[in-house]
Amino acid sequence: MTQARRQPGSAFKPVIYGAALRKGWTAASTIVDRPLVYEDPDSGFVWRPGNYKGEFYGRITLRSALARSVNNATIHLLNAVGVDDVIDYARTLGIESPLVRNLSLALGSSGVSLLELTRAYAVFPAQGRRVVPRFVARVLDAEGNVLLENVPLGGGPAQAEPGEVLSPLDAYLATDMLRAVVEEPHGTGRQAQALRRPLGGKTGTTNEQGDAWFVGFSPDLMAGVWVGFDEKRVLGRGETGGRAALPIWIDFMREALAERPRRDFPVPEGVVFARVDRASGLLAGPDSTDSYFQAFAEGKVPTETSDGSVAASESDRRLRLDAF
Repeated sequence: MTQARRQPGSAFKPVIYGAALRKGWTAASTIVDRPLVYEDPDSGFVWRPGNYKGEFYGRITLRSALARSVNNATIHLLNAVGVDDVIDYARTLGIESPLVRNLSLALGSSGVSLLELTRAYAVFPAQGRRVVPRFVARVLDAEGNVLLENVPLGGGPAQAEPGEVLSPLDAYLATDMLRAVVEEPHGTGRQAQALRRPLGGKTGTTNEQGDAWFVGFSPDLMAGVWVGFDEKRVLGRGETGGRAALPIWIDFMREALAERPRRDFPVPEGVVFARVDRASGLLAGPDSTDSYFQAFAEGKVPTETSDGSVAASESDRRLRLDAF
């Protein structure tokens, strides 16, 4: 799909998280997932976004918020990072469609094409380089003369200048965040673990299951899937990106990767790893019962150590109930 624009839903969230990483946040940084309410004083319209399952997590790491696709945490993150900075980051990745300058952007309210969103994700596993999709590799006549060669797919200025648009460090950190969507126990893309390869990606579902997305990658291959009707209609109850689009992506990638050797994403200079507590995002301490190795930029590793407690503080419980 090169022209039609559909709302990507949560498939747009990596743009917000990538922009946060570029501004100095880390995957282990925390944001508070809590209710929020906005009311337009002129129209009286009330916007009260919520999470898919109707629950709030309180303080949560960015890694977990993206893996679980937590709506309200992402809205709070967008507000903290800044809408203009997120739009600038989207343009850096090659997204050209008009984008709204409000917090609904966190939920993928602005339509994009499947091509431009897939092309934007490709910057991450390509170590920060913009990738130009090719529609035609080469066309020869009967005498072997080249008639067409390297014809790009789609149009627009973002495809005209391939090259590095993110540092390899920033691209790797975003890639690592998107791997959590597949690798985390509660990740919305965890079904892709069936391929038994290093993979990253993100599901997306719009309001009332009108559009379902999965955009994902291996170190070698990028692919995006959109499921929907020409005219927006409900796909069916429970037809989320993880249920409607991800299985298609898995079937395609299984065949496409069958003859390719298994390899991991290359780690650029400036990346260090530290074991962190999954709940708090702090360095894992002797009492941490659930920890993992997290990638950081040098100088960004947490300095505090977790005491292993996962109980929410009283102030954190109140934050879950407050709205602004």
